[in-house]
Amino acid sequence: MIALCREHADKADAGAFTPKQLRGLKTDTQRAREIGARFDWMRQRLLAVVGGNFYFDTPTPVQIHGVPVVAFSRDEDGHWLLNVEMPRTTPEPRMIVRENFWISRGEPVELECPPKGRLLAARYANGDAIKIEFIGDMDADKLSDRYPNADTTQWGLRSPVTAVEIEMRLTGTGIEFGPRSTRIGGTVMTNCFTCACTYGLVVS
Repeated sequence: MIALCREHADKADAGAFTPKQLRGLKTDTQRAREIGARFDWMRQRLLAVVGGNFYFDTPTPVQIHGVPVVAFSRDEDGHWLLNVEMPRTTPEPRMIVRENFWISRGEPVELECPPKGRLLAARYANGDAIKIEFIGDMDADKLSDRYPNADTTQWGLRSPVTAVEIEMRLTGTGIEFGPRSTRIGGTVMTNCFTCACTYGLVVS
């Protein structure tokens, strides 16, 4: 048995940690003190689902005007670490994610972050919004059930697969990453799969 604080127990119940990572929590007290506002979903294989499109083994799924809006770095153990920066048309700062640590900036009118640590959502007065959700360790059937309109059987991904789903509404930009599609001006993208590329979607 591994005794955890309430925060980490809730995250463990939601599937955030692998068995090896749970054992590490028992001995790594320095890391435990560092958690704070952090996504603890550390995986060496991670499927990014951004605006209804899919990016695997792609370090920068979305780049807009030279800015990596959704990108990944790796730690010394090869875990993919999430980085998110919201484009905006207002000088008011917005939430950012740096290597799985998130910082709530500006003044969101709504902020949702349940204790299990797999969901983060914020909405701002001008209509900007962001939602990040980790979906843990899906086998082929669960992957197909979650994304029924995508041909997941053709992707060739080994089970289990952990996904991070990212949605954004960017007021005044003509860009929206919705739950099922990406909209850029008059162009709509949905259910596209990108694998083993440096970049996924690039908007110049």
